Amino acid sequence: MDLKKTSIHLVAGSAFAGVHPQLKKLRLNIRLARKLEQERIRKVEQVSASRFHNELDLGSPTEVDGELTGWLREAYDLGARPGPQVL
Repeated sequence: MDLKKTSIHLVAGSAFAGVHPQLKKLRLNIRLARKLEQERIRKVEQVSASRFHNELDLGSPTEVDGELTGWLREAYDLGARPGPQVL
């Protein structure tokens, strides 16, 4: 974990997710090798040829479900891979 002034970066070798507290929600940014196209994804930014930042808002603990934990596991596994990583 890497604490920043306005966010927390989750790290496994390299950063795989960022948590950005907002007034009534958490903004979560998940770094993956693919673009997520689900309705709950509010923004996608391609940051390199093979990396995407997928952003969503969490307003309630009930929004942390199997789909979200699967994306986080995928991002964790990607961040933990040895070799050069680009964030």
